[in-house]
Amino acid sequence: MQALAIKSCLTVLLLLFLFYVASILLEQVLGLSIKSLSERLVYGCFAYFLLFEIVTVPMILFKAPFHYLVSLWLVVIGVICVTAVLLELFGSCGRLAAQGGGLAGIALTAAAVLVVCGLAVSSAFQRYIAWDPGYYIGAMNTTLYTDTMYIYDGADGTPDTVINLRYALSAFYMQFTVWCRLLSIPARTMAWWVMRPLCVLLAGLSVYRNGAEVGHEDSATASGLVLLWAGIAFFWTELHTTAYFLFVRGYEAKGYCANVVLPMVLCACIALLRHPLAENGEAWKRLGVVSWASIAISMSSMAIVPACIAVLTLVLLVQTGRVQALRNAFLCVLPNLCIVAIYLLFKLELINIATGRG
Repeated sequence: MQALAIKSCLTVLLLLFLFYVASILLEQVLGLSIKSLSERLVYGCFAYFLLFEIVTVPMILFKAPFHYLVSLWLVVIGVICVTAVLLELFGSCGRLAAQGGGLAGIALTAAAVLVVCGLAVSSAFQRYIAWDPGYYIGAMNTTLYTDTMYIYDGADGTPDTVINLRYALSAFYMQFTVWCRLLSIPARTMAWWVMRPLCVLLAGLSVYRNGAEVGHEDSATASGLVLLWAGIAFFWTELHTTAYFLFVRGYEAKGYCANVVLPMVLCACIALLRHPLAENGEAWKRLGVVSWASIAISMSSMAIVPACIAVLTLVLLVQTGRVQALRNAFLCVLPNLCIVAIYLLFKLELINIATGRG
């Protein structure tokens, strides 16, 4: 038990490190200006999951053995890390910038970090499990035991006749299953002690980024918002609330969608609405990163994220009268719309990929 707890903690730290490394590449590829640690971790998370999605989904659809994915992802991680180190050594990336706020900001930031870490630990000890999360953990277990991906039903382990694209079009659960295999961590332990605490940490970072956006990068404002959010969320965990999907069902993709993806969509929207007349390419790029990676984190994002961006676009059109927002918004939601189309064709049984096992 102690060994698993230690490995789980180290896995969370490893993933945060990989998010940081991925942010360096993201910064270079898109020309973003990422100045703070909170930005690096949260946008690096989206970049990391997007890259994993690009690698994994074709392997799922072509029914590749799971251990092929494990080996390939190790190579990809190695390339990412080496490239990031070279970029840092040659000084082509921006360095972390100090944030304002004085002593009050430092104290509030320290308090926010401690509270969020405490909530992450608390979430790890929840023992809730029902049909939905049972299916997801079952799919991870089935993958580990059969060396296949979405060939067998996650609920009962029976062979499926076709690959269920409702789950296979998002690589979220396969990402954590890879680490189950590499670190010899059982799927249920990964769900409870890694996926759920990581969701809390990323949710806290997402709230912090919203506070920083509103407060012009003032750490006191951002940290104060995190403390307010933590208090409200922790004491409001009624069934089907956002907080419930954070602390209790945080190992579900829907929990990440509600508590990480949507707050970061809001953060990018705030940046765009603050300067509606400016050629704000930076904010559109950030919104694009979140939107493009949203499917990789949760299939729930395929419709809700485009809906949010559509509302934002209407507001920008009313404010500015510029149709350029339509082009930018369309580019942001294009992957989501493609996934919606594929999913609808699957539901109408016009697209099916036979597993060859059912």
